[in-house]
Amino acid sequence: MKTDKKTTEKTAKQTIKKPANKTTGPVALSPREIAAALVSLPGWAVSDNKLVRSWKFKDFRQAIGFIVRVGFEAEQRNHHPEIHNVYSTVELSLSTHDADGRVTQLDVDLAKAVNAL
Repeated sequence: MKTDKKTTEKTAKQTIKKPANKTTGPVALSPREIAAALVSLPGWAVSDNKLVRSWKFKDFRQAIGFIVRVGFEAEQRNHHPEIHNVYSTVELSLSTHDADGRVTQLDVDLAKAVNAL
C-alpha cells in the first residue's frame, strides 16, 4: 500500500501521545543551591552528587540507636538515605532517586532533620 508524505506525518502525530497533566518529580539542586544549603548543614559535604556525613559513637549500641532514629525520620518523610554502619561509625548518603540520584530539597530537609536528632 502506497502512502503519501502527509498521511505518514499525520499517522506519526496521532501515535505520539503526550501524558496529560504529567507532574514532575523533585528537581535537582544546582551546585550553587547545594553550596548555599551546606552553610546551614554543619558536618555535611557533597561527594558523588550526594550529601554525605559520618558520625562516630561511643559504641555499636549508640550507633544502632541513631540509625533507628534516622529510620523513623526517613520513613515519616518517605525519603530514605543510604546507611553504612561499621561498629560505632555511621555514614549517611542522601540523594533522590526520582531526580536521577542528584541532590534535591528533600535531601537538604532530611539532612536538617537528622542534624536535629
